[in-house]
Amino acid sequence: MLQWLSKNRIFKTATLLGVILVAVFLFSSAALAQSVADQNSQLQQGVQIIQQPLGLGAFDIRLIIANIIRAALGLIGIVLVVLMLYAGYLWMTSGGNEEQIAQAKNIIRNAVIGLVIILSAYSIVAYIMK
Repeated sequence: MLQWLSKNRIFKTATLLGVILVAVFLFSSAALAQSVADQNSQLQQGVQIIQQPLGLGAFDIRLIIANIIRAALGLIGIVLVVLMLYAGYLWMTSGGNEEQIAQAKNIIRNAVIGLVIILSAYSIVAYIMK
């Protein structure tokens, strides 16, 4: 059934030890938990009910996440514009060098694909938030 156990004594010992540990943890009936219902218990020492608010903002977590996503998409959009400018610069300064023109075309194509993905992600986020 478990042929790999008979091949190596270390695996056999480790498996036996693992089974014993699992059995001890699963089948031990002694729970060492304490009740928190008792107001005088040791767990309740030093715990006080806070009567005043903590001063945290009342913003919705969805709006915070949406603003973070919008900022990240805007930053990535700026990176894509810089890539387009760099590719245009490469193309304009190539002087007829076909390798440099091919590199510039490749950068422009990848930047446009990235821009389409970013704009579609932005539109999906805007649609979901409305």
